[in-house]
Amino acid sequence: MIEDLAWLRYVVTAFVVGVPAVTGAGLIVAAAWRWKKLRALAATGERVTARVVDNQLESRSGGRMRFRPVVGFRSRSGQEVTAVLADLVGFRSHLLGTEIEVSYDPQRPTSATPVRAAGWRLIIPLAFGLGFLVFAFCAYQIADSVFDVFHDVGSFDSGGTGGFDDPGFNLDEAATP
Repeated sequence: MIEDLAWLRYVVTAFVVGVPAVTGAGLIVAAAWRWKKLRALAATGERVTARVVDNQLESRSGGRMRFRPVVGFRSRSGQEVTAVLADLVGFRSHLLGTEIEVSYDPQRPTSATPVRAAGWRLIIPLAFGLGFLVFAFCAYQIADSVFDVFHDVGSFDSGGTGGFDDPGFNLDEAATP
């Protein structure tokens, strides 16, 4: 009966192992992509001191608000630039006029990043990604063992020592004490 559900092994493995593994790999790839972008910006970007001119508000559950500083600076080419610093999100408003050193791409000056807080946000997705991969590996090991047990119980194959699948097995003899 359980052998009729052989497809169940693949479905359970796909959800219990596959989904966390893909999620973990995606988080690690996103963190690596962000790290590569920050490294390129540090190597080729321009550094300038910017001033907080406003706060971008984000409404969160429970009535909480998150604030991102909006900074203004003059690029090396003389262009006045206003940029939102997503890496400095917090639950408090940023003081207007505060100076922050930023690095920006001369081709796209609005994608500025604070110099001092550029890489700390990579730790969280990397840790969760590794956690998901470890969970997926452990879940695969456990699921493989559990399905092997179900397979052995479902077929009653004891390797030719009197199980139901053994050609020498006689139900009448097995029932007599």
